[in-house]
Amino acid sequence: MTPTDVANEVFCPRLFFINKMLKEKKTITSIQMVAGSLEHEAFRILAECFDTTWRKNVRPSLKEVSQSDIERTLDHVYNLAIQSYPQFALQLKNGLSELHYRINLWIAQKEKSMKKIIHDGFTRDYAVSTLLPWKTEDALFSNEHGLYGRADAIYNDGRTLIPEDLKTHTSKFSALLYHTSHRAQLLCYSILVEEKYDMPSKEARVFYSKDVSYSSFKTTSSAKENLITRIHSVREKLSAGLPPMLEGEESIKCQYCYARSTCFRIAKEQHTDEWIDKLTGNTSEVQFDLFGDDKNAG
Repeated sequence: MTPTDVANEVFCPRLFFINKMLKEKKTITSIQMVAGSLEHEAFRILAECFDTTWRKNVRPSLKEVSQSDIERTLDHVYNLAIQSYPQFALQLKNGLSELHYRINLWIAQKEKSMKKIIHDGFTRDYAVSTLLPWKTEDALFSNEHGLYGRADAIYNDGRTLIPEDLKTHTSKFSALLYHTSHRAQLLCYSILVEEKYDMPSKEARVFYSKDVSYSSFKTTSSAKENLITRIHSVREKLSAGLPPMLEGEESIKCQYCYARSTCFRIAKEQHTDEWIDKLTGNTSEVQFDLFGDDKNAG
């Protein structure tokens, strides 16, 4: 299982089963998914570039010394994206200026933190090493728990490891609905980095790049133990078959689920009334295409 599998199960057991047992092989075709991949790659490359640029003892601000790195990186990831998805060239091009702006806001946050670290008596090198990822796209695996994944970023302050995952939700409500599942995913990464590097991981966080904000939480021993127990129990439940659709107030998640088209189609093919209830009982102002493209993937 992967941390994403665990996050899916926490969000909705039916989503977990569909992705794990009924997964349909298909390529990324939505602009949201392609733009999200571009954004992940941009932040990964910039972290590597800034690790060199920011260590220089220069007078200008981090923003000023970072612009050439940003321009080269955005040009690179854009050209890379349109090679595979030329149909999205115009939309991706139009989004670059917004992404550039948000990267500069992120740099301003880092510079403020750097000044505080240096003011507290630490070196510039230590500040950079703390503020930028120690590892990016790091492959992780646990033989003990049968869990594997790839962390977007891992930070190392010399005492603890902090896994971080970048999310590109465009809706704050969507991010809110996925908040608990995001925590489960990051908790998995915390377990994995401790096993791989034999260092404690007492904190994890999600970076919401659309509004340049963070959601951090403590990864306690009890939380890790409870999640490990859940992981092993979930495996045993797979043989029970496809779980029912969410009911009650939890069913609002269906409107923001990236697999809702597949989920509803299966329900319709099984001649159940659940998919009809979702339509007739939907009083939300949010409109979505029941059998169209999944537009809310995060």
